[in-house]
Amino acid sequence: MEKNTETICMKSFSNIYKILKRLDDMLDLPEVDNERISAKTLGITELRRVRYLIMLENGGYIEGLKVFDEDECDIGTENLHITLKGIKWLAENAALIKAVNIIKEVGVAGVTAAVGAIPNL
Repeated sequence: MEKNTETICMKSFSNIYKILKRLDDMLDLPEVDNERISAKTLGITELRRVRYLIMLENGGYIEGLKVFDEDECDIGTENLHITLKGIKWLAENAALIKAVNIIKEVGVAGVTAAVGAIPNL
């Protein structure tokens, strides 16, 4: 895989994680706070956000999405919520997200040096 493709995939993974995490955080709210999962807040285009949401619903990670016109980004999120499958995905991928954030902070060279300093590894 080319570096550019890896970067794009990692950004997609990160944005999907953010959407699911924020929907999980909103379980205590009476309704969805769309600003928390808006394209602007996520730093992506509205079309990409809509497509992420559609993929997540098709995969069973969220429910309640209404799609009126995907190409026009016409969706309804009033009843949007994370599913048990989505919560499980968050739990399984939390460590990976933490590792990615550490690598971003210290860079690959820093991680390589830290791993090399671990005895018996």
